[in-house]
Amino acid sequence: MNLVELFYIYYATVLSISGHVMQLLSINNLLVEMRLFHLNAQEIEGEFESVLNTVQIESEARLRLAVRELVIHHQTIFRKVRELNQGCDFRIFYANSYICLQIVFAIFIFMKGGFILKIKYGIMLITLVLVEFIFSESGQRLQDEGEQLRLALYECNWIGKPVWFTKVLQILMIRNHNLPKLGLLNLFTLNRNNVTVVIRGAYSYFSLLNKIST
Repeated sequence: MNLVELFYIYYATVLSISGHVMQLLSINNLLVEMRLFHLNAQEIEGEFESVLNTVQIESEARLRLAVRELVIHHQTIFRKVRELNQGCDFRIFYANSYICLQIVFAIFIFMKGGFILKIKYGIMLITLVLVEFIFSESGQRLQDEGEQLRLALYECNWIGKPVWFTKVLQILMIRNHNLPKLGLLNLFTLNRNNVTVVIRGAYSYFSLLNKIST
């Protein structure tokens, strides 16, 4: 039984680490893209403070080119978020469900077992909550950077810019109204609140299991 249990722990650890590393690399790629977008927006604001103070056709042409690149970059970020969501659907559902059930069993055995089992599954319970927090924190970082992305657009100086610049900025702001996030429909959203959702779900299942067992 000890060998089976050790294999089970090893399998769960490898699976958790592999899934988290894959997710972390994908999210880090998106975070880099968002920070580059922020820098590009600041560069436009600094380099083209006003193209209407003097008649500068060349300056406005360069501004059009810079804004075009900014729009393409913005579309690329949201396309990558959409693709990452499609790729993470099953992983988010599987990881949250798996951790939730493990927390239920850990609480149940901790409450019903002897002293050794209480120590063993108490440590396991703390570890599971920590793993869930780390798993959800990557999604929280994506949302936080998405907020910075939105602020970068709001802080972009439109005074003294052409009318077309203001219209493009408004379109980007409207599209950025919904922050980039990872989630599965309205069931799970990968952020710090996800930890609360999983723990509450685990406690509900534990209450049901406890009533059935008594």
